Amino acid sequence: MESEFNYEDAKARVSKELTDLVEQIWPEIKKSYEESIVQIAIPENKVKAIYTNCFNIKDDNKRKRFSMLFNLEEECYWHAIDNWPEIRKTLTKEDEKFYATLMIEEAKKRQHEEERFGYMWIVINYDNGNLQNFISEEFLEEVVNRGFWEIANGYFTGGIFSLPLEKYYTLMKYSKYLDFSRLDEFKDKPLVQGQYGWLDYRYIEVFERERKKLSLEDSAWFARPIIESVISWSLSFENPEDNPKEGLKKKLEPYKKYLNIRTIQDLLKEKFQYYIKYINDEDAGSYLGYANILIDYINLSEDEITRFVSASLPKEEFDLERTLIEINFPKKWLNSETMSIIQEKIIKHLDRPPYHWKGKQVIPHLGFLQDVIQREWLDEDIGKERIKKGLENYLTQKHRPGGAPVLELLQVLNPKHVEQKLYREVVHQSITDLVKRKRIEEASAWYKKAEQEGWLDKNKIPIFELS
Repeated sequence: MESEFNYEDAKARVSKELTDLVEQIWPEIKKSYEESIVQIAIPENKVKAIYTNCFNIKDDNKRKRFSMLFNLEEECYWHAIDNWPEIRKTLTKEDEKFYATLMIEEAKKRQHEEERFGYMWIVINYDNGNLQNFISEEFLEEVVNRGFWEIANGYFTGGIFSLPLEKYYTLMKYSKYLDFSRLDEFKDKPLVQGQYGWLDYRYIEVFERERKKLSLEDSAWFARPIIESVISWSLSFENPEDNPKEGLKKKLEPYKKYLNIRTIQDLLKEKFQYYIKYINDEDAGSYLGYANILIDYINLSEDEITRFVSASLPKEEFDLERTLIEINFPKKWLNSETMSIIQEKIIKHLDRPPYHWKGKQVIPHLGFLQDVIQREWLDEDIGKERIKKGLENYLTQKHRPGGAPVLELLQVLNPKHVEQKLYREVVHQSITDLVKRKRIEEASAWYKKAEQEGWLDKNKIPIFELS
């Protein structure tokens, strides 16, 4: 705006005009108090009294002018402009310019306040025509850049659940004025894609235009939300790709020169860490798959990876050990301390009773235990010894188990984790138990299996009619 504009003199003028207008309006407002059915003391502060009862001002022009002057006095420029289209029709060109300039100056003065966004307000009121005649192209370029960063730093850095998208879209009508080379002047926290839809073709078009004149590091700053979006779409739970690894590689191709820049490395670590942090989830398998894809893009040594993953893993979460075994989580990603914690959780898991909805079990958690052995989360001898003791207890117990747990034992037990002799004794006893429980069809199936393999001892099972 023009340099000769004196803000303090302008405020003094508004204050005097407001005082003069108040004296004109006051008799009317005072009368409304005197004639009110409810007896209310006439306030000493005339300005506040008129503001509270401005609906009683019969002259429409005076009411709107009072509202404008009052809000200018209070530096509430966003309300001072409420009636501007009507008020400006009654003003001289000089007065019209004076009030519009003061609104703009107030917006600049208060723009630093949280969520006030004065420069963005100027852009909006340029766009809707309220201030268009009072803003030069040079100044418009400045407010567009400052307005962009007001929104970007205020909303596009994460943690905000509602975005001023309409304001953003209005500002991007003037995206030709955006100058990303001013990054160091405005940047705050890194820009993020978020979940609320600000990142669009408008931003990408500006990025493609501006990155040609930026350093690699500055370009990476602006590329960050775009790359984050690429990752989110490529590694999506809602619309999974057939080959997410290749899909991500292809989509990152236009931005591959930024991948080793710290800003993007931080992003990749954040995304990878997210999958590790929430690995104990119903989508654990997908989380691990996506983490495996991202790890190839992260510049960490093996030792750094183990520290990074071990620090991110939700070690205290209930049943984490079960999830890690089920998805075959890479042990090479864990340091020795974390590995010990998980092994302790495995032992506690094996020692506790099975979940009630799984019913009774001959050997609690047998399938889990065998996976633990198979995937080498515990010493193989320790695991096999547990299975052996469980089977020996099964063979000697007086109260024979029901048919369902016996059948489950046969179906789950892996012969390679048991000595052959013991395994065959268990199968013979299981057939016997199934016959006693009238589970003839299942008993017949295992009878035939043992017979076909050539180790069935008919003396160890009761005589029954095969199904």
